This record gives sequence, C-alpha cells and structure tokens, in this order.
Amino acid sequence: MSREPNYEFQEWWNKQREKNHDFFTNDSNNANEGFLTVEIRSLNPDLTTEKDRSRSARQLSWICLLRFQQLANSLAWITNSFLLLLRTANRRISAADSPSDSSTSRLYRIIKFFLFLVVLLLCVELVAYFKGWHFSPPSAASAEAAVELFYALWLEIRADYLAPPLQSLANVCIVLFLIQSMDRVLLMLGCLWIKIRRIKPTASMEYPMGRVETGNVDDYPMVLVQIPMCNEKEVYQQSIAAVCIMDWPKERMLVQVLDDSDELDAQNLIQAEVQKWHQRGVHILYRHRLIRSGYKAGNLKSAMSCDYVKNYEFVAIFDADFQPAPDFLKKTIPHFKSLAISFEYNLGVLCKKSLSFCHCSVVYSCKQFLFCGRCGLCLQSGYVDKSCWQITAILLQEKLVFNINMHSSDLAHMITLTFNEYQTHGDPCGNDDLALVQARWAFVNKDENLLTRLQNINLSFHFEVEQQVNGVFINFFGFNGTAGVWRIKALEDCGGWLERTTVEDMDIAVRAHLCGWKFVYLNDVKCYCELPESYEAYKKQQYRWHSGPMQLFHLCFLDILHSKVNKAKKANLIFLFFLLRKLILPFYSFILFCIILPLTIFLPEAELPAWVVCYVPGIMSVLNILPAPRSFPFIVPYLLFENTMSVTKFNAMISGLFRLGYSYEWIVTKKLGRSSEADLVAFENESDSSVTEITSFLRSSSDSGLEELSKLEVTSRRSVKTKRNRLYRMELTLAFILLSAAGRSLLSAQGELTVGHYRCHLEFELQVTLTQHLLTNNSNFGVTGSGLKQFSIGHSLYGCQCQL
Repeated sequence: MSREPNYEFQEWWNKQREKNHDFFTNDSNNANEGFLTVEIRSLNPDLTTEKDRSRSARQLSWICLLRFQQLANSLAWITNSFLLLLRTANRRISAADSPSDSSTSRLYRIIKFFLFLVVLLLCVELVAYFKGWHFSPPSAASAEAAVELFYALWLEIRADYLAPPLQSLANVCIVLFLIQSMDRVLLMLGCLWIKIRRIKPTASMEYPMGRVETGNVDDYPMVLVQIPMCNEKEVYQQSIAAVCIMDWPKERMLVQVLDDSDELDAQNLIQAEVQKWHQRGVHILYRHRLIRSGYKAGNLKSAMSCDYVKNYEFVAIFDADFQPAPDFLKKTIPHFKSLAISFEYNLGVLCKKSLSFCHCSVVYSCKQFLFCGRCGLCLQSGYVDKSCWQITAILLQEKLVFNINMHSSDLAHMITLTFNEYQTHGDPCGNDDLALVQARWAFVNKDENLLTRLQNINLSFHFEVEQQVNGVFINFFGFNGTAGVWRIKALEDCGGWLERTTVEDMDIAVRAHLCGWKFVYLNDVKCYCELPESYEAYKKQQYRWHSGPMQLFHLCFLDILHSKVNKAKKANLIFLFFLLRKLILPFYSFILFCIILPLTIFLPEAELPAWVVCYVPGIMSVLNILPAPRSFPFIVPYLLFENTMSVTKFNAMISGLFRLGYSYEWIVTKKLGRSSEADLVAFENESDSSVTEITSFLRSSSDSGLEELSKLEVTSRRSVKTKRNRLYRMELTLAFILLSAAGRSLLSAQGELTVGHYRCHLEFELQVTLTQHLLTNNSNFGVTGSGLKQFSIGHSLYGCQCQL
C-alpha cells in the first residue's frame, strides 16, 4: 500500500523556495558552490494550492458523538448526585421516635399544604411575569385566553376577599409584637437600674469559709440535698461528687440520690457511686422507685414523704448535670435569715475581735449594728463604745421603728425587752416569709458549637434580666427546677410537689406565691451545668418548657382569681407571667414571621411595614444579646434560629393550652457529661484527702465490684451510636416556604402593578380622556377651559388617588 503524499509539506516547501529563490538556485556566478538545489514537484500541484484545512464529515460526526457522550455523562452524574442527595436526606430525616414528634404530624400537614399553595402561587406569578401582566394586569372583561381570565379573577379575589382579613390579622400580630417588645425594653431598663444602683440581695451574716469545725456545727441548719436523675450514665458521677464535697458539716446534711432509671446498667453504676461516697463518711442515700409515675414531680414527692425529712429545715435540689460549687450552701442559706443572726450564735465565729470583751452567747442584729443582748457591748467592726449608742430596733410584731440614743444601761434594758419579744413571737428581724433562694445557671459548654452559643444568648437574658428584675422588684419568678434552696415549711404549706404538669417547678412556685411566700434570686451565685449539644435534644426540651406553662395556666387560672393576694400580683401572674411571656410570644413569632410575612409577599395588597420586619426585630435581638456581649457576631444566626424554633414553640403552646394527650410526655434531655475545670480540681483534692481516711476493710469492699463496673462502662461506651446530622421535615418545609417567598420578592423587585394600582391607572386614563374631551368640546358643555375644576392627581407607593 503506497503512502499518501504529504501535500501540506510540499506546499510549505514551495513557498519557502519561492521566497529564497536566489539563495537556493545553483548559479555559476555564485561564489558558494557548496549548496545543492533541491526541487520537489508534485504530481498534482493544483490540489496543494487549493487544499482546505476543514475537517471531514466523519471527523465532525465523531466530535459530535464525543460531545454528546460528555453531556450524557454530566447529566448522569448530576442525576445520580441528586438521587443520592434525596436518599441521604430521606434516610436522615428525623423519624417520629416519641409521641411529641408524632403529634406534629397535624401541624406538618398544614405546613406542607401551605408549601404546596405557595409553590403554586409562585408558578402563577412566574407565568404572569413572563406574560408581562405584572405591568399591565388583565381584566376579566378584556381577557382573551383562559389563563389570562384566571389570572384576572385571581387578582380580584386576592384584593377583595383575601387581603383584608390577612391585613387585620397582621395588625393584631403587630400590636402583640409591640406589647412584647415594650415588655423587653422595660425589663432591660430595670436591669440597667439594678446595675447602676448596685442593687442585690445581701445577707447580714456570713458563714466562715473553709472546713467547719465539729464544735460549731450547731450553728448550721439541717439541709437535705436531692439529686433526681433518670438513665443519666454520662453525668451521675460529677453531680454526686460535686454535692458530696460541698463545704457543709456532714452531720448537718443528707444527700438523696433519687434514681428513676429503668436501665439496669445505670442503676448499678449509680448505686456503686453512692456506696463509694457513703464509705467516705458522707451521709448519702440511694432511692429507686419501681413504678415511675409522675416523672420528676413524683420522684421528689416520694422522697419528701420519708419520715426523716421532718428533721430538716431546708432542701436543695440539683439536676443530674448540675455541679454546685463547694460554698453553694454557705452563700444561699444565710439569705433565709438575712436580717437576723441566731441568738445562739458563738461570738468567736461572728466577731473574733470582740471575743475578749464579751463572752455571752446572745447576739442581736439590726440593720447597722451587732450587739450583745445581755451585756450591751457593741460588736460592730470589733470595737466597743459604752458612752453612746445609736441603733435601729425593728419590732415586726408591733410594727414600730425606734431611733434611740441611750447609754449602755438603758440599751441593755431595751435589748432585754427585744429578746423577750423574740422568744414570745419569733425573730423580729427574720426572713420567715422567704421560701426560695434561686442561683444562676452557668454553662460549661456554651462555646462547644453554634447551637450552644445561641442557647447561651436566650438563657443569659433569662437569668441576667428576667429573673433578676422580677426577683428585685416583685419578689417572684419561676423556679428553674434546680440550683435552688427551698424552705421545707413553704413546700408543705403550698401543697408539696404535684404531678399534674410537666413543669412541676413552675407549678410549685406559682402556688407558693399565691400563699404569700417570697423568692430571692442571686445573680452572683452560679451553678455550672450542661447545655444540650444536639438539635434533637434541645427541641424536646423546648417542647416541654413551652407546653407545660400552658397546662399550668389552664389548671391554676381560677386559683389565681380566688387567691388572697392583691390585684397587682394577680395581674402580673395572668397578663405578664403567663399570657405575654408564655402564650403571646410563641404565637406572634410563628404567625407573624412564618405565615403572614410570606403571604404578604404573595398578596401585596396586604402590607407589613418595614420597621416590623427589619428594624424592631433587629433592635430586640441586640437587646437579647446584651447580657452575652461575646455573642454579637452571631446575631444573624440568632434571628434565623429563633424563627426556626418558633414552629416547635407554637406547636408546644397549642398542645399545652388545649391539654392534648402528648403534651404530658416527659423526655429526659440527653447530656454528654462535661465538667468544669474548677469542679474537677476540687473533686481531685477531695478524693486525695478522703482516700487516706478510709479503712482497709472499706477499701476492700469498694474494690470488690470494680471488675463488674468496668465491664458495664465498656458496654455503655460500645452502645454509643455514631453522630450524624439529621434533617427535620417541619423545619425543612418551612425553609422551602421562605425560599419560595424570597423568589416571589425578586419578581416584585422588577416592578409590579397590583389591582389597586391598575384600577387607579384606569381611573387616571379615564380622567385624562374626559379632560381632553372637555377642553376640545367646551362649547357643547357650556363651560370654558378656565372654568374646569381643579384636576389633581396623587400617587403614593401603595396606591394612587385621582380626583377631578
């Protein structure tokens, strides 16, 4: 097979030969005879000069096939990726693993139908936009096609029948929004006033820090400490250890570990931990109920029914993930006697400098001075002044205030009378009407992820502003269920723990307030705890926190009306505590920003002012973040997060208000068992000092089950599942609704003519036509051009007005 000639090379060679003809030609006159002239002639020279470098049909067909193959591969890859995404999303969509999740199916159906309606309206608006109907809306009389007629009818229906009720509902929600915003502003002003004036509850007495000597234990009241828990293997050790190392006489404190666990592994681990601390000399008991009725309220009620509880004066409650500081009781118990020191207090502890002057044991406390009730020595700041006395003696029994200026003999007589009054009627300067001392929560994992940072914003505002303002100005706030000390007498007076709601802490606080008891909130006493780090755990916690108050409001509304408290306290409970902060807040948050806002975009005849959508929510978000200033970079995620959580809160509020069956479900919030550094150091020091005091017999008994406990811990570690991000269908559906509304708003940004604008446009054309007709034919009408009435046209953003 002969080789095909290379026409391109021949063509190039001939061109080069023609350009350098003299150089390549073998001339006799040329001095350089070493060059050889080579000339290659083609058999078909015409083909080389007329050769075109275009591809053949076969090459083009192969190129097209290659392009189609690449396009098909790209489409297949996109399709497979989309299907894989759908399968992954379907696999990770949160399933209904609890009754509260399955209860959302009704609300989910409503939201899903709303999404279908929104997508349908978006398709209609897209067709109208490409048809140009946004700029010149068609009328039903002039419509030619069926689609044009449908769109014209839709414009009339939405303007005449849909927009007015939507606008009315929007106005109601705006009013509620403004009322709630004013409440937030007033709370912030109250908090600012507290900061400026440095107002805080103070105790006139203080327990000495450090170890308590055995000789002084009678000055410490009997305290019962309760730790309710249920299947919380991750946090039981740190909570029990933190309570057991508290700086309080061991013989004056009893720890109750109230275990409602239904898992045998958790029961064994908790019981072994209790036994370990019991061997170290701590008075600690393990209680387990066979029938878990009433959840946490039933657990606490069962523990308070023990016979030995009557020997205790106060009870401190800590959830399983809470880690109180060692001096927690020494900072909270004195507030129950904030204006009076015990008459049987040792002067050596109270004022060491006065020990050489007075050896009596009867000490009386007023607002300014401490003095002995028998010899009249002043113990203020450790000095003695026998010449002149200026004190304020307050006798609550007689409701009298005496500003006296007398010598020591007269003062001793006055103090003797006061002491006799105390023995007859009780402590004249005491705080016997104080039922609860609540400490602030602090979080060991607030910077763990974005979810914990956003939770820290809400809870910081709750404790720093709401609880502190309510505690200072009205002596009432909702008990947080943990990190608080109750007077047992107050618990018995208001009926004890009841199992009727899932917010037993708020229930007992409301009943105690109706019975006349007061509360004190200590913002500077912190108790560390753990925030839920998964959205699923946080969602279940918020569902319980927002359904329970509505259950309680439904149950105690008549009790509030018939109570003996004054009208101001009744109004505060009904309108502020329940309606405004527990009902109105989740209602308008969901209705206004998740329902009305998207609808006003699809129904432009109904309007939402820009300050309602942008400015006021932004200002409120800034106010919420002020107690946690480090969270300012997360203000935008916080707005989106609150909008998302409004679905869960609204659903919980509705289920609790109408007492639906699944609203009474209690789900323990899942925790991971994180500890604060200070607690770990204290626990390590306590462990080192306690081990040396344990006998060999106790050590051998504590090590007997070590191998079995190790196996249980290994089994619990293996049972932990791999973390995976989950999708929640209700929140996902709401996100698609808002995205559809955002797409519709893009069309509005390109220009739109509503039905109102179109009608004004027609009126304007009619008036212009009539004016021109009058000007051209004024003789027929009997008027002149100057006799026409004034013609005025007013145009605004939301409508136009034409008059002749």
